[in-house]
Formats: sequence, C-alpha cells, structure tokens
Amino acid sequence: MRDTIVYKKQDNYLIPDLEQEELPPLGKYGRMRLAYLEEIEQQVKYLLLLMKGKLNQDLIDTETMAHERVNQCMKELVKTNPGPTKEENLMAWVGHMNNLKHQAEELVLPEILYR
Repeated sequence: MRDTIVYKKQDNYLIPDLEQEELPPLGKYGRMRLAYLEEIEQQVKYLLLLMKGKLNQDLIDTETMAHERVNQCMKELVKTNPGPTKEENLMAWVGHMNNLKHQAEELVLPEILYR
C-alpha cells in the first residue's frame, strides 16, 4: 500500500497515477460500499482513497465490520424477539430470522457503509 500520491509527468503537467490495484473478492457489504463511493456525491472520497492506495483496505474493513455488527445485532434481536422453534415450524422460523436480519442490516448499514 502506498501512503503518498504518485504522479506521472505528461507534457508539462503532473497527473496523479490512479491505476487501481486489483480488487479483492468482496462480499455483499464491500460491494455496497464500493457502489456508494462511486456515486457522484461521494466521488471525492472515492478518489482520495484511490490515490492514497487505501481503497481496497477500506472495502475489506467495511466488509468485516459490517458482518461483525450485523451478527451482533442479530444475537440481540433474537434474544428480544424469540420466534418459533426450528423443529416446530421451519418456514416460520426462516421467515422470522430473515426479518431479524433485515432489521439488523437497517440498523448497521447507515453507520458503517455510509460513513
């Protein structure tokens, strides 16, 4: 990883070398963060991370933080909202767990992905 911005000379101008390193395999949250950074309103953040060579690390960090927080919220939501047992009614249990996961993502995504 580079900590400084590297420039290349083209004619009489110094232009930042924005060649991006190959992206690591990203999961759902890393891809969502990348899509968010590529939006027009967030292009400054995207370009700064790209120029400093920290884009990949930011995406990986976002991925791991989001997974940890969603899992933590899921555990808390399961304790406060117990649903049907898996053995009694599998489809109701799956629906309940999906609802809890969506709730956890709604709580976590704004604070982690859209920072």
